[in-house]
Amino acid sequence: MGSTAEDVGLLAEVVLLVAFETTYKGIQQNIIYCTLFGFTTALAATSAYVLLRNGVKDRCSQLLLAATVILYASTTVFFAFSVVGIFLNTNVYVNPSYLNCDWSAGFCTSISHSQLKFSWYIALVITATLMINMFVGDCIVWWRACAIWGYDRRVAAAGSILISLSFALGVVATAHTTPTTITGIEGQSTQYFVRDKEGFASVVISLSTNALATILIAIKTWKHSKFLKAYIANASSASRAIGTLVILVESGFGYCAIWAFATAIYGAALMPQDVTPHSFTGVASSLTPFLPSILIPTIAAYPMAIIIIVAMRRSPLDQLNRTASRALSSRAPGHVSTDTRDNGSSIELGMVVHKTIHICRDEGSPYGVRAETIDSRDVV
Repeated sequence: MGSTAEDVGLLAEVVLLVAFETTYKGIQQNIIYCTLFGFTTALAATSAYVLLRNGVKDRCSQLLLAATVILYASTTVFFAFSVVGIFLNTNVYVNPSYLNCDWSAGFCTSISHSQLKFSWYIALVITATLMINMFVGDCIVWWRACAIWGYDRRVAAAGSILISLSFALGVVATAHTTPTTITGIEGQSTQYFVRDKEGFASVVISLSTNALATILIAIKTWKHSKFLKAYIANASSASRAIGTLVILVESGFGYCAIWAFATAIYGAALMPQDVTPHSFTGVASSLTPFLPSILIPTIAAYPMAIIIIVAMRRSPLDQLNRTASRALSSRAPGHVSTDTRDNGSSIELGMVVHKTIHICRDEGSPYGVRAETIDSRDVV
């Protein structure tokens, strides 16, 4: 009789402990969900407003608007299903029958089939939103690289192959989704690409794609470094800081940093688990439950920021590319002279005998300046 009472008390204590941990983690995740979803909503509204204000008659604007809608719709679905999933998992985990499950059948026989199916469906949809946001985000970043490189076919082909391969592996990983409520062991669940080899491969390829896009943009920017220096030299401190930040965002550097962080956690999840708190796998394991909460909205928000920069015509990379292209197209065989002078209101940079790159102040551009190619005879 005493033994039975002790067992009941122990079971009640375990239930309360699990309920507290699950509820506490759910509150933390809800705070992250709401914060990032609000930020994503603001970016989506700004992106749509700017695109619609400029008009969506050309194909490029239509595709950018479609990308914004897809990213926001996917993130909204993620937010809704995640909130429902938190309440569902809390109810499942605090159920005393869950603690006494017989897992010999591969799933908890004490939980109703409809509950298990609904739990799997939620995990599947959330994983699918991750796959969609990855695909669209990679396309946006690679599109910027293609635009900077003048839509070079080799650049476009390389990006198409990498993005398609990452998407295909993402589809396979999504099909492997198995939430913790079904496996019963958190270390064996494969939701959100975690602990899935195909999912990890998809993430690694996505990181490689974005890193390559950033390198391509950096190469083009380095080639036009003389124009960049002229822009920076003529800009105010505030404009210089904003312009540099815009370049870092548009080049995909920040996107690469996000994916490098995610790849490290995904890789640690496939390694033998070391429960030591300060070990790499221990730290990564503690961050894994929050990974989708942070990653899915962030990889939707970042491409939207790029779309806003381009739609508002605040892209310094586009301006540098156009300026350099005009200068190179006007370059004639023979002696090339370089003359720089400051007339107080502008900087005139003579690139060739018959042409001059005129860089003048413009507070509406990222660096507070704009560049035009004019006939040098008008300057003399």
